[in-house]
Amino acid sequence: MKFPIILRAIPMPTIDEEEMDLIQVRDEKRSWSVRKKAVYIALGAMVIIAVPLFIWLSGEIHAADKAFDALSQMLVAKDYDAAYSSASDELQNAVAKHEFIGQQTKLCAKYGSLKAVKRGSSVPTVNLSGVFTTIDATFIFERADSRFSFSLKKVGDSWRLYSYEQE
Repeated sequence: MKFPIILRAIPMPTIDEEEMDLIQVRDEKRSWSVRKKAVYIALGAMVIIAVPLFIWLSGEIHAADKAFDALSQMLVAKDYDAAYSSASDELQNAVAKHEFIGQQTKLCAKYGSLKAVKRGSSVPTVNLSGVFTTIDATFIFERADSRFSFSLKKVGDSWRLYSYEQE
């Protein structure tokens, strides 16, 4: 025996346009809250990483500038042995002590005695070879000024002269 299947229409609750707008706004707010939370977490992580890095880098730049100022004073005082001793092993392997002293002597013969060194900008870099800072400086001689670019390398706890060139 077959029973007739009777389909009844179940009345669906009707949602008017205003209620749909409210539901959509509520969903958008919920979605923005999730996105806002992710943005705040990302910003917080950046601050947590950036602040200590900035503090460390500021300290390193200051230390490199002090090391460069000490090197400058050695050159002004014509203490070339001490200036050469403050160079990194890489520079000492590339330039013999007598060559280094000869370069300084030639500069003084050409321009006169070195009177002062005016330090310019410092630009730090970190790469696979280590931590470096590049310092632009102006050498003020008796008869002329000359620009130089110095590279200092962090070796242990000290900054050492890594390379230099006259511009």
